[in-house]
Amino acid sequence: MASSVKRSIGHAWFWGPAALSTALFVALVAHLPTVIFAGAGHDDAWFWHRARSIASGHWLGDYDQFTLMKGAGYPLFLAINHLLGMPLPVSQALLYSVACLLLAFAVSRTTGRPWLALLLLLGLQWHPMVLEWQRIIRDNIYAAQALLLLACLLWFLFLARSHKGRLAWAAVAGLTLGWFWSTREDGIWILPGIAILLVVRALQVWRNRDGMRGIGAGSLLMALVAAGFLALIATANWTKYGRFETVDVKGVAFSGAVSRLQQVRVGDVEAYVPVPGKVRRAVYPVSPTFARLQPYLEDAGRHWTRHGCRIYADTCGDYAGGWFIWALRDGVASLGAYESPDAAAAFYRALSEEVQVACGTGKLTCEPTAIDLMPRVTAAQWRTLPERLRKAGSLLLWRDVPESRWRSHLRLAPVKEMWEFAGKPKVPDGDELRERWLAGWFRAPDDVWLRMRCDPGDASVEVKRLPSPDVATHFRDPAAGDRRFQLQLQPGGDCVFEVLTRGQVVDTIALDEAHLAARHFPLDAGDLHFDSTGEGIPPSAQAPAWASKARLGIGRVYGVLLPWLAGAGLLAFAWLAGRALLQRRFAPLLGPLPALAVAAWCLVASRVALLALVDVSSFPAIEVQYMQPAFPLLLLASLTSLIALLPVAGRDASAEAQTALASAGHLGRQRENDGR
Repeated sequence: MASSVKRSIGHAWFWGPAALSTALFVALVAHLPTVIFAGAGHDDAWFWHRARSIASGHWLGDYDQFTLMKGAGYPLFLAINHLLGMPLPVSQALLYSVACLLLAFAVSRTTGRPWLALLLLLGLQWHPMVLEWQRIIRDNIYAAQALLLLACLLWFLFLARSHKGRLAWAAVAGLTLGWFWSTREDGIWILPGIAILLVVRALQVWRNRDGMRGIGAGSLLMALVAAGFLALIATANWTKYGRFETVDVKGVAFSGAVSRLQQVRVGDVEAYVPVPGKVRRAVYPVSPTFARLQPYLEDAGRHWTRHGCRIYADTCGDYAGGWFIWALRDGVASLGAYESPDAAAAFYRALSEEVQVACGTGKLTCEPTAIDLMPRVTAAQWRTLPERLRKAGSLLLWRDVPESRWRSHLRLAPVKEMWEFAGKPKVPDGDELRERWLAGWFRAPDDVWLRMRCDPGDASVEVKRLPSPDVATHFRDPAAGDRRFQLQLQPGGDCVFEVLTRGQVVDTIALDEAHLAARHFPLDAGDLHFDSTGEGIPPSAQAPAWASKARLGIGRVYGVLLPWLAGAGLLAFAWLAGRALLQRRFAPLLGPLPALAVAAWCLVASRVALLALVDVSSFPAIEVQYMQPAFPLLLLASLTSLIALLPVAGRDASAEAQTALASAGHLGRQRENDGR
């Protein structure tokens, strides 16, 4: 009875403050700004378009070169969030909070010290990384998925008291792993952490000579559920598009073609240019399939060279880093080869085979690359690796974190639709917000222009001239290079365009529905054309200033505390490992908390190592966006290493933990006896 009362009090000490912290955390995240990148067709807008198709029952939409280029994990989350009618930041905050709560409560059950678990929860939940969810991208849920997977593994391997309970947690872990794997294409970095927890638990039950069957059955179930989740996505793609795969970027056909091209060697390796112009010129004559891409890659697709040029000055004029694959896909699409997944795969297979034959016959000089899809790296690039790791370490300690100053794509027609689909989150765009806008162009002599007046007696509104190279090109009129306009329409008012010649009104056009629908007006003074009208994001969606100030304040606090905490955690981990080696007593390292610490440290290292390889070879990857899972994992590793130095609190907690750890063996023996 006494132990039960103590546990109830301990749980109350944990859950009360945890609930309050979660409520405050979700409220803050709900008021932080989210930019609406309606024009980011390879990132934010891609996720929105796929999610909108899922929510409307059309899976990932019509097939083109974009459809299967990324995993369906985040679009599924966005679609469910939309169907629930929740603001996206709120649902993301709730998901992250659930992962933190589940993990912290597992630590509480393991240690018997709820206040330490509460400290872990607060540290994870309020990490400033979480407050940087300023875009609609998949990285926003990546950290939550990683923590949720670790929590489910802890409950499955160490804390569940019954066979059914272990299998249930194993199934949830498998579902989380499948979802995690379908969210980003680089999920391999999570496997070392999973392996460490499985091996530690296997060693533990092996020392006791029992329980191995339960661990094996649960591990098999976890793998089957994860594979089943991915198979469901692949089946949906096969049903809709005729191709059984989750992401075609990782498919054999596409990755094989890119790898073959990157294996071709002509002269010295060019830093950050995976398939330089000299390589392409060597491949065109020996690969008829690749030669079909020459008009696009050497002319129409050159706009892709601008992205890398802004970052790597030496690459200007060529396709840098990871941007080459998007140029390649667009080029293949320009030939009509993306009419179906099979047609695209056939194109890439033909390209790959032709390059392989040319390499085998000596027409091309080819050298295998160490890692598929990873461009060759020069010695000078490798020498920058220590500096990149230093930058990663600085970011992990929340030092030198750049301030984000993004703005929504307010001039694009679908911005309001995307904002509404995301649950109408707060936005950071200040006075630029508009409820209704009008865009178009007016081609007239320099002394003729427009002004807008709404309702009789209202002051006129100047119509600002905007750059219009497209208008100048279309009419072959260099003087028409500043004839575009965009302005906000007043809600509920009757507005007119006044055409002015030397300050005198010579014509008017009413901005009513009939005129806006007509679009084009040949006037005596010039040609007036309305491109589009649309509903923008209302000013009421402006994020409050106090939320951003709170975010910055929390970041400063963590910037002071994290270096000390990480240093202390490393020392604690070194002490635990060193003591075990000196005393040759490794049993203390086989407990759930030390195993979690080892797994977390390993995952921080694997995530940073993966991003460092990408950063040194392809594009800037040592960024807050891509490092999001590593931030809470570093804090988790540090705190669990420190907590592991403490003994389990009291006999009752110790007995409870031992009972949970031994239950697998007891049930295993019971099943064997029943079988006999």
